Amino acid sequence: MVECASIKSREVKTLANIKSQIKRVRRSEKQHLRNKSVKSALKTLISKFETALEAKDKKAAEETLKSAIQALDKAVSKGAIHPNNATNKKSRLMKKFNALLQGVPEKARPAKKPKTTKTSKSTKTKSAKSKKTTKSSKSTKSRSTKAGTKKTPKASKKAKTP
Repeated sequence: MVECASIKSREVKTLANIKSQIKRVRRSEKQHLRNKSVKSALKTLISKFETALEAKDKKAAEETLKSAIQALDKAVSKGAIHPNNATNKKSRLMKKFNALLQGVPEKARPAKKPKTTKTSKSTKTKSAKSKKTTKSSKSTKSRSTKAGTKKTPKASKKAKTP
């Protein structure tokens, strides 16, 4: 049975037969639309802040920064974005704002240093690892044979009831 739920602009088709699953699909679609609008508003506020920075208008930049930070906190409380994501964005915005206050031109991120490759490990550690893997494979075989002899939970409940 194919259930269709139309929510504003999108039509959602589910293959769910269970009533609770159908409701969950509808609910998640509503949350998706709500989160989408919250994220769009965040992007707008951040872009307004960046235009104020480019214009070097300290007062306007400060006001838009405050509203952007409030919006980020609100988005976190609604669950639209992850708290760490909001923290990182606030940090970047504050860094740009402080650079404007100090009159320092914004610098590009320094290039990452290439990672150095480590030398290969000694053969002793490799042989120890191979021994561990053989032991673990043996233990899983014994577990699988034990699992076949266990009673199912339903059978044990029936045995307990008089």
